[in-house]
Amino acid sequence: MTLTTVEVRDHAADVVNVTVLGLPGAALDEALRTVEDADVLIAASPVFRGSYAGIFKSFLDLVDPVAMRGKPVLLGATGGSARHQLMIDQAMRPLFAYFGALISPTAVYASTDDWSVGSVPVPALQDRVARAAFEVLRLEAVGSTVHA
Repeated sequence: MTLTTVEVRDHAADVVNVTVLGLPGAALDEALRTVEDADVLIAASPVFRGSYAGIFKSFLDLVDPVAMRGKPVLLGATGGSARHQLMIDQAMRPLFAYFGALISPTAVYASTDDWSVGSVPVPALQDRVARAAFEVLRLEAVGSTVHA
């Protein structure tokens, strides 16, 4: 399995250009294809005013919804305090449910309290990451046997 990272912020100008002007760019097209062709998607956003970042949503507005149907997705978010962790359930889950994605039951939320000295995640965060990874890979295994 190959891991490819798409930093949405790197495509912000192209997202605006294609949304407002209808002018797609090659780099954005490649990023969208990477998401659409992925076997498993890890979708993460910082919390911004109680929801996901606007550029995150604008990027996903350009993704082909059919390509997302049945795709295993692990949801993640970061925020300044634990008070924002419900954003995943209140905003992100409905968004990916609209796509018909297979959403991992365990999401990963990390706040500043989840990091110890030296930028090492605390054991509870490490446990959440491991559990979420296990669950999303099980979804991928089930999906690949169904589509075989």
